[in-house]
Amino acid sequence: LDEALFDNVSDAIALRRGEDLMALEGLGQGASRGILYGPMIADGVAALQSKGRLIGLFTRYNDPATQPNVIDNKASNSGSTGFTSALVLEWGEGGIYFAFPQNSKTLGLKTDDMGLLPCYDKNNKRFFGWVTRMLAQLALCVRDERAVQRVGSIKVGAAKADGGLDDDNLLRALDGTPSVGESPNIRIYVPREVKIQMDILAKNQTNVNYKYSEIG
Repeated sequence: LDEALFDNVSDAIALRRGEDLMALEGLGQGASRGILYGPMIADGVAALQSKGRLIGLFTRYNDPATQPNVIDNKASNSGSTGFTSALVLEWGEGGIYFAFPQNSKTLGLKTDDMGLLPCYDKNNKRFFGWVTRMLAQLALCVRDERAVQRVGSIKVGAAKADGGLDDDNLLRALDGTPSVGESPNIRIYVPREVKIQMDILAKNQTNVNYKYSEIG
């Protein structure tokens, strides 16, 4: 942060803290992208084998023909505005978990106040700035591949009959986990578009066991 930003500021500490929090948010989003997508298969085999890169769940599990934990929702390509996926994960040391450096108190996240240092802008012009070093150290570990279930080929913005989410496939994914869907550590992760489809499917149910009011 350019030291000039702090000229005539009544609370420089609060300003710096706010800027650092936004940078940390970006770091967290980058880690999230790595957990899901990184590095993409298009990056090549060398990228998949390179050290220091998270191999994301969508990169690991992408072929319903050869991977039984990848369920094809079987949406057609006609008139689609895009496709997405849902993940069912069973967390725990026997399933999928994160690992962090020993004695880490912040789940692999570390920040250090480096003080006022010489910095360089994009044109290689020097200025002085307050520097915070931020480091994320984590590993994504899949002990049992059944703990990761993916429902792919879900058409965005479509009804169930037109290639939207088939909730039967969510049941198949839950039953495919090591605990057959019974563990309290199971979570379903979906993008906003699929969450809308799930709400509509629940609303349209007519039986008393599966109601919109019971969706958590």
